[in-house]
Amino acid sequence: MRRVLMLLLALLCLCVSVPEVLAAEAENLSGKELVADRAGIGSLNRLFDGRTIESVKIKKGGHITLASEGGIGSIYLVFDREYGAITVTDENSGIVKILEETGFLHVFLDMEELFGCAPERVTLSFSSGDALLNELSAFGPGQVPDWVQRWAP
Repeated sequence: MRRVLMLLLALLCLCVSVPEVLAAEAENLSGKELVADRAGIGSLNRLFDGRTIESVKIKKGGHITLASEGGIGSIYLVFDREYGAITVTDENSGIVKILEETGFLHVFLDMEELFGCAPERVTLSFSSGDALLNELSAFGPGQVPDWVQRWAP
């Protein structure tokens, strides 16, 4: 009987720790090397410097394409002011999603939720007008770090 109880206790411990293993932290992909294409966007250095003090102007109609062989699980954007709608395109599947402005300056885009997978190539387009973007962070599939804010209306 004691062995059965010990076995059940061991199985219970395994079940409790499995979700922690499955929720591995996502790889931080952020950096200029992530950018495959861009138009209407100023300095890339400011987008990936880890500081939210200085912004990069994105002109109306500007876009940035991010590419990662392992897939892009999520994107975190920090704006300086209201930015208008963002068009997000999975370049491999051709699926396009238009995300209306939420009124928040911190925007978390869950690519896996939007497209059902972590796309290898994603384009963010800004057609509503000029936008001031302070920081762009991208992550592979998995759990994003705690410092990523998920503001919700």
